[in-house]
Amino acid sequence: MKSNTSPKRLYGKPCCWSQTRQTLLTQMETREMTAIPVELPEDLQEFVEATVQRGQFANANEYIVALVAAARSQRSEIEAALVEGLRSGPAEEWTSQEWADIKQRVIERHQEG
Repeated sequence: MKSNTSPKRLYGKPCCWSQTRQTLLTQMETREMTAIPVELPEDLQEFVEATVQRGQFANANEYIVALVAAARSQRSEIEAALVEGLRSGPAEEWTSQEWADIKQRVIERHQEG
């Protein structure tokens, strides 16, 4: 089974599939697993199958476990950022320059793809 070690983006964050995959495989070996039925539209099923065929994951189950784990991690990070923001004190109005800087970063990020 081939693993992809090139950096990928998972929910907008850089990650390495092989590291994520290895962590999940270890967790899957030590945890009791339960099953849930998942129905996918044909185009998503083909996407999952293509991802597995490229060798990034051993099977569809492994890929879906990775996606759910990443979503849970992202949610935790978002919640932590929100709590940090609430604890940081009262909000201050942004200046025109700060808005212009944000706009420029968004434009640059969009141009990068």
